[in-house]
Amino acid sequence: MTYLGLGASLALSAFLAIDVLASVVAALLWRAAQGDLERVSPHVRAGGLLLLRVFPATAAAIIVLGVVLPAFWRFEPRETSEMVGESLVVLALAASGVIAMALCRGWRASRATARVVHGWLRHARPVAFPGVHIRAYSIDAEFPVVSVVGILRPRLFISERVLRECTPEELHAMTRHECGHLASRDNLKRLVLRACPTPLLLTRVACELERYWHEACEEAADDYAARASVPSALALANALLRVARMAPAGRATILPALSLYDGGSFERRIRRLIAAGPRDGSRPAWLLAARGLALVAPILALAVLLDGNLLHAVHQVIEAVVETLP
Repeated sequence: MTYLGLGASLALSAFLAIDVLASVVAALLWRAAQGDLERVSPHVRAGGLLLLRVFPATAAAIIVLGVVLPAFWRFEPRETSEMVGESLVVLALAASGVIAMALCRGWRASRATARVVHGWLRHARPVAFPGVHIRAYSIDAEFPVVSVVGILRPRLFISERVLRECTPEELHAMTRHECGHLASRDNLKRLVLRACPTPLLLTRVACELERYWHEACEEAADDYAARASVPSALALANALLRVARMAPAGRATILPALSLYDGGSFERRIRRLIAAGPRDGSRPAWLLAARGLALVAPILALAVLLDGNLLHAVHQVIEAVVETLP
């Protein structure tokens, strides 16, 4: 039990330490990114923001599973009498708290989605749209819902009022927008964002990253719908305006997934759709730096695993750190 307890405490403590360090780096890159967001295409921007959000936990998991635990398993004696110190226990508990908080966010998001979808499906009516290859339903909802919900079995939900009051061209543009979310697997990415453990959850950085990622995803889906032709872009702009006017004034609505309109500001999206010009696909310095850092953890883990001397050196470092902890 001492061996297993020590290994678990080391793994959790190392995860927390690396996660904190990588979170600081991600926060600094986010500050540098804010000045470049406007000139980056939505698709590139969404990918970069997702990377910044998941980079700390991913890097920590890779290093713990690929470096720390292999070194401990290979060189730590199974009959070790080394006790788990109080500091190591505190760090392990803190790491467990961060992981539990993130998993709880993901679970609550999944449960909220399931409850809303269950209510919609009770009175839903199947409908079909050209070019849409998933199940689609019309629902009697007060809010003008146009949304793809689900990951393994995605379904498209559109409110009856939207179906009645929008033109066929506008409906086609809206369904193309939702197909853009499907093509990018945005619902899965949204769940990953909610459930990814990081100390950034205790700061406003995580909320900012998730909010700007959401905006970038909507603009990227707009581009997906608008790329067919200029009339398609104008039809989507008209649809967005029409759907926004249907929304109850002054009432906030929480939708379970990314939606064509969620009650927020949409002026920027309208301007982009009307402009219908080429999108800047440049890669700014902050994004290149984030992508480079994302490669460090797997390369480090691979190098250590392939070299027994490096693995032994890692174990010695771990021993030295544990001995210095109070």
